Amino acid sequence: MRNQRDSTKLAVYRTSIIRTPATWTVYQTPIKRTVYQTPVKRTVYQTPVTRTVYQTPIVRTVPYETDRERSSVWTAMNLASTSFDSVTAFCQEISSKYVSPLARKAVDSVSDFAYEDMDYESGCDKYDYGSAVFAGIVTGLIDSFFVGSPLCSTLGGVTDKAIDGVVLKFAQWVYRLDGQKGKLYRKAPDSLASAIGFLEDRFRVNYDARYGKDLQGGDALSHFCPGNHHLKSLAHCPDILGLFFSVLDQLTGKTSIVNRGKLVRLPSVTSSAVPGNMSFESKVISGVVNWFGHIMSDVAGSSGTRGHAGKRGSGIPIPGFELFQFTGKDLGTELNGLARFTDLMFQNGYDFRFGLAMSIPVAINQMFTTLLWALRKRYALQWDWKEIISQRKQDPQLARMQLVSAGCFLLVDIGDAALRSQGQLLVFALHLNYVGICKFAFAAYQELCLRFGHAWSMTGMEREWNSILAS
Repeated sequence: MRNQRDSTKLAVYRTSIIRTPATWTVYQTPIKRTVYQTPVKRTVYQTPVTRTVYQTPIVRTVPYETDRERSSVWTAMNLASTSFDSVTAFCQEISSKYVSPLARKAVDSVSDFAYEDMDYESGCDKYDYGSAVFAGIVTGLIDSFFVGSPLCSTLGGVTDKAIDGVVLKFAQWVYRLDGQKGKLYRKAPDSLASAIGFLEDRFRVNYDARYGKDLQGGDALSHFCPGNHHLKSLAHCPDILGLFFSVLDQLTGKTSIVNRGKLVRLPSVTSSAVPGNMSFESKVISGVVNWFGHIMSDVAGSSGTRGHAGKRGSGIPIPGFELFQFTGKDLGTELNGLARFTDLMFQNGYDFRFGLAMSIPVAINQMFTTLLWALRKRYALQWDWKEIISQRKQDPQLARMQLVSAGCFLLVDIGDAALRSQGQLLVFALHLNYVGICKFAFAAYQELCLRFGHAWSMTGMEREWNSILAS
C-alpha cells in the first residue's frame, strides 16, 4: 500500500525477515515517514522466535524504465537538499539497484555462520576443569622443588651435565670426520675444556668479540663484557635471528651488537671467517656450518672458564631472550629497565642450559593434561584411540584444559618465586619459569583463535559455568 504522497516521491518499504529452523517468511509493511522538526518516532515489531534476523532491504515492486528512473533519481537529489529522509531514500534506491543478489547471499551466509557459532562452547565440565587444575598444580610443584633458580637447581645440574656430554661427543665426532678428510690436529679432545677449545679453533668466527676494544669503535659500547657478549651479540643466539646475523656478519666482516636498545654493526678486528674465493652459495653454506659449530662451542661456556673446577661459564641465551635487549629506557650512558635487568639475569646463569631445565616441567604439564583428556575421552565417552589422536590438535575442550593447566602452573611458579625472593626482584625473576610463561601465552593465543574464529560471545562460557554450578 503506497503512502499518500506526491507521485514523484519514493515509496520505501521495510522488509522484516524472520528466520525459523525450516522456513523463511517475508513480511512487507509500508513505512510512513513524515518530515518534522522533531525526531521521527519509529516502532519495530518483533515476533518471539528462536532466532530472528532483521534486515531492511528496499523492495521495488515496479521495474523502472529509463526516463522514469532518471526522473526518480533527480527527484531524490532535489529532495536531499531539504530532507534527511529523502537522502536516505535515495541511497537505499541506489543500493537496491546496484547491489547484486550474489553479494546479498554472501552477507546472508556470513550471518548464518555467525548465528550458528554464536554459542561456542569448549565442552568442558567440572571434571575436565578439575583435572586441568590438578595437572597444573602438580607440575608447578615439580618446577618449584626441582628447577628453582640457575645456581641451585636439581634439574639444572642434570641438563648441564647432559650439555657437557653432547659437546664432548660432538667435538670428538668432528675430530674423526676431519681426520678422514686428512685434517689432523695435535690431540683428540678428551675433556670438556679441550673439546670446547677444539671447537672454538675449528669453527672460528669474526664476531666473537669479548670486549669493546676487540671491535673498531667498540669503546662506546655500554656494559659489553665476556659475561654478556653472547647475549648482546645477536649472532650467538640459537634461533633464526642468530642464524641470519651470523651469516650476515661473516659475509660483511662486521659484528651486530645491541647497544642501549639499538642495533649497532661495528667492523671486526679480525677478517671475515668465510673465504673470499668461494661462490655466494658456498659462502652461505659455510656460514651456516660455522654458526652451528660455534654455537656448540659456546653452549657449555668458554674453554678458559670450564677448565677450572666449579665454574659454570657463560652459555648462550634462550631463544628469543635476546629481544629484551631492545627494550628499556635509554639514559645516555646505559640502558636501564628490562634490557639491563635481563642482562643481569643472563650473567647469573639464566641461559640455554637452564632453559632446558625449565622446559622439563612444562613438557610434563603438556603431556599430563593431554593424557587426562585422552583417558576421559576413551573410557568415559567411549572414543576410539584413532579418533582421539586425530582430534587432539583441534579439540576445543583440550585447548581449554591446556589453558587452565598452564595458568595454574604459572600461578604456583609465581607464588614460589615470591616466597623465595623475600622482596629481591632479581631473585624473584631468576625463579620464574620463562618457558612456562611462553607456554601460557601460546595456550591463551590458541583459545583466542578458537573464540575469534567463531563469533565472540560470553553465552557459551556462561552456560558452561551454570552447568558446572548446577551439577
